Amino acid sequence: MAKNLLLSQQWYDLLGHLIDHKGDEQFHPLLISVLKKITPFEHTAIIAYPDETRPIHLYNDLPGEQVKLSLDTYFAGAYLLDPLYNACQTHLEEGYYRLRQLAPDEFYQTEYYRTYYQGTRLKEEVGLLVEVSASMRVVVSMGIRDPAKSLSNADLAMLDMIWPLLVVICRQHWQRLDLTTSTEYREEHNEHRLGQPLDLAFQNFGRNHLSERECEIVHMVLKGHSSNSIAKLLSISSDTVKAHRKHVHSKLQISSQAELFSLFLDAISLVPIGSVEDPLNFYYAGRSE
Repeated sequence: MAKNLLLSQQWYDLLGHLIDHKGDEQFHPLLISVLKKITPFEHTAIIAYPDETRPIHLYNDLPGEQVKLSLDTYFAGAYLLDPLYNACQTHLEEGYYRLRQLAPDEFYQTEYYRTYYQGTRLKEEVGLLVEVSASMRVVVSMGIRDPAKSLSNADLAMLDMIWPLLVVICRQHWQRLDLTTSTEYREEHNEHRLGQPLDLAFQNFGRNHLSERECEIVHMVLKGHSSNSIAKLLSISSDTVKAHRKHVHSKLQISSQAELFSLFLDAISLVPIGSVEDPLNFYYAGRSE
């Protein structure tokens, strides 16, 4: 059915309508309409990822109850652990990616996944990654929640067919906009720290309380790497990684990954704008008052 659509006048009318609205406020909902015509995706969020600053919300068609659950948690700092965010930060080649292609080996067992993804009830996510400039990428994140729906090989083949055209249209649209001035999410959700960079806070997390190696391992654990994966990436033994993780738990007085994740979110939420200190300094200072 979707393949037949590509050969129809309706398809060319849709694309023509989308092209006509490059640079204006109708573009995003029209883009989503085009994608939904040929794929089983139900809900979508469009997010810009500038280098060295927080992601910027551009558009979403999430159900009302999912906006607060998904976007508030995400922009509060959970995005730092998102495989799509990390793909943008490492300048992964533009294209479309299933979450499972980008996620570390234990991502689906992380507290981030349990807290954020399971709450959204997503069973499948695909991100269309577009390079707008050398320092800006935009991701169209498309999700499936309905247990009766799935992403088939035919759907992926459809994305293969339309991707070359869509990426050009999307890039031209976003290049016309000053994405850094987007205020939609900030105004609607009182997100006064939207533009504050938190990746520095993430890199500084634990540095005054843990060794350099322990900090490396904590960051990788939070992102969803297993001890075996960390060992391979750092060229050390898995037993050494496990020993470091045990020391981290002792030093931070925690006993599980869930407590580490909670500590991470609590600590980075306290970091003042422009601070280069370890977020844990603010966390422990607040507890002692």
